Amino acid sequence: MAELKQLIDTDKEAFDKVMEAFALPKSSDEENAVRGKAIEDANKGAAEVPLMVMNKSLEVLKMSEIVASKGNDNSVTDAGVSALMAKAAIEGAGYNVNINLTSVKDESFVSKMKKEVESIIKDAEAISTKVKKIVEKHF
Repeated sequence: MAELKQLIDTDKEAFDKVMEAFALPKSSDEENAVRGKAIEDANKGAAEVPLMVMNKSLEVLKMSEIVASKGNDNSVTDAGVSALMAKAAIEGAGYNVNINLTSVKDESFVSKMKKEVESIIKDAEAISTKVKKIVEKHF
């Protein structure tokens, strides 16, 4: 999906914003306040991008289920591999969300994001289990 490819650039831009925020001056209380807000906002953005990757990868996983259940029997293992890769992308992006959240101070934001990560992973587990069963029926 082109959207997933675009998220590579978006992730780099989010990381650049974090680095730029840390480079802001911190000589006065006012500068420290501006810098602190910029760092917090940038860290939130850095956590949001991999969450977008998780959501897009979940879409891929759902498509894999459709192909596995309704597609050509000769492509069922391709759908299975696609599901495995999408699930790995979801889990990997979830790691990135969670590591980025360790730098965020806004507890409400962190809680909301962690719930979203858990929900996506739960959905991914259920769908990937279905796809695995569909694929293995063909053996």
